[in-house]
Amino acid sequence: MSAAALRQGISGFGPVYTAASRALILGSYPSPKSFEANFYYGHAQNRFWPLLAALGERPLPQSIREKAALITQSFWDQVL
Repeated sequence: MSAAALRQGISGFGPVYTAASRALILGSYPSPKSFEANFYYGHAQNRFWPLLAALGERPLPQSIREKAALITQSFWDQVL
């Protein structure tokens, strides 16, 4: 997604959570790389997924489904 499209008021992704979620992770607006990946923290150099996997003692997620599963174990990300 281009910077121009971002400035036109394109919104971010919706929240990812379950009734069992107990923590809130706040992030900034998704980057162009995240929009390309169609999910949060999509840039290959972003350390969010390795950190979250390490904290949860879980394998590093590769797919959006795996990342959503990791978040829904405890986490929700939403720009307020």
